[in-house]
Order: sequence, then C-alpha cells, then structure tokens
Amino acid sequence: MPPTKPRHAGVHAPTPLPCETSLSQAVDSAHPSAFRLAIAFPSPISCRTTALVRVGLEPVAPTHDFLDIDRAPPPEPVSIRLSVPAALVAPEEIRLQPSISARAEAEFRVTPLIPGHLPCRAEVQRGDTSTSIDVELRSQGVALPWLIAILTLLGPVILHGLAQNGARLPGWVQQQTLAWLPQQTWSEPASRQFAHLVDKAVALIREYRLSFYVFVALAVATLGVLLLRWPRSICRWSEPFLLASSAGPKPQNPLSNFLTPVSLPDVNPFSSSGHGAK
Repeated sequence: MPPTKPRHAGVHAPTPLPCETSLSQAVDSAHPSAFRLAIAFPSPISCRTTALVRVGLEPVAPTHDFLDIDRAPPPEPVSIRLSVPAALVAPEEIRLQPSISARAEAEFRVTPLIPGHLPCRAEVQRGDTSTSIDVELRSQGVALPWLIAILTLLGPVILHGLAQNGARLPGWVQQQTLAWLPQQTWSEPASRQFAHLVDKAVALIREYRLSFYVFVALAVATLGVLLLRWPRSICRWSEPFLLASSAGPKPQNPLSNFLTPVSLPDVNPFSSSGHGAK
C-alpha cells in the first residue's frame, strides 16, 4: 500500500484583520447625541375642535436596532412643552425619553378658541438650556360651510317655486312698491317698471330652468370649500442639537466585539509543506 501523501492547503491565507467598511463608517459617523425637534400638526383646524399635535425628538443619524457594536447609551429624559395662545393645550408638559434609533413623540391636544392664525411654540428643556421651534396654526370658523350648505338647499327651492307660481308676483310687487314709495308723480311709473323687471326675471327662470343650474353651481362651490378647508398634515423640523447621554460617552474601541483573527496553519496542522505521515 503506497504511503499517504499529505494534502497541501496551498498558499498560506491568514485571516485578515477587520478593516474600515461602509458599515463601520456608518456606525462611527452616526452621532447618537445629535437630535432635532419635530412638530407635526393638521392645518387648518376647526375652531373649538380638538386636534392632535405631535412633538417629537428625531435622531439625525438613527442607529439600527441590529447594530449593537459598542451601542451608545440613550440620552437623558427631557421635558417637552407646547404653547399656543388663544387655545387650550393638554397636557402642558410631557416627560419624554429620546431614542437613538427612532423618533420619540409626545402627543398634545389643542383646541383653538378663536379663528385666525395662531402662533405655536414647541420647546424641549434639557437642564439649563432649551431648544424651540415656532410654527403657525391656522384656525377656521364653521360659518362659511354652513352658509353655503343652506344656500345650496334653499336657493334652488325658492327659484323653482318662483318659476311655478310667479304669475301673480309682478302685480303683488307693483302694489307693494307703490305703497312703499312716496306719493309723487313718478311713483306709479317706477313701480310699474319694477314689476315689469320682476316679470321678465320670472320668465327667464322658468324658460332656462335656472333652479337646476344654480343647484349644480352651489353644490360644486360647497365641494370646493370643503376640499380647501380639509385639514392636511404638516411637519416642521428644528436645527440639530446635542443631548447629554445618561451613562457617559460612547466607548472608543469599535472592534472590541470582533473575534481574534487566526492563521490557517493554526486551524489545519497539515498545511505546512514538508511534514506529513509516511
């Protein structure tokens, strides 16, 4: 039986040391203490109607949850305040715990008391310093939609009634106009002329079916007003700022969790040339 020849592993290929990759650069460049203040609100808000306003702390460079290489500790909790003049805000202040991987939000309920443009300020208090962002809430009344809705219902009904029962209207208008005008020589011709104009208007309403077209126009106007007044979500951000960590600075050894590199000869004892069983 011929002797067993050793199997050569070829050229020595020691395990390379971990180098700077895009993943490690992303971890190092992400500053876990850099945040920006975000406020999301609907616009416009109906007067005396409660709306939800969200104020949050958003990390500038969020760290993914699966990256636990020397994960930095979370920042200290901060106080979030929201102030809106001429509006009820509840609650006045919320204690919030920032997160380095996602936005942390605090919800406020705002009820405007008057229509118009209301200045709004969201503020985060951290120790002796504070950062704020100013936005403008728009409050709107409800009189205009109700007025257009009433006109949409009553206007065509009145025009249709005039078209169907307006034969005696010119005579009644002439009589009432003559009783209202002073007793002068021009009073009777003026009342007669006004009654003639009313008669022509009733004839046009009857001939061209104006009640239907007025209904369509008012319905389109009502839909347009509702679409313009429909609340849309708006979000604003502040300039980035730093938050103090609750457990000291981030460790400076980004490779502490990697395995110790080994060479191939340490793993395969038959990789060395010139040695083997005979």
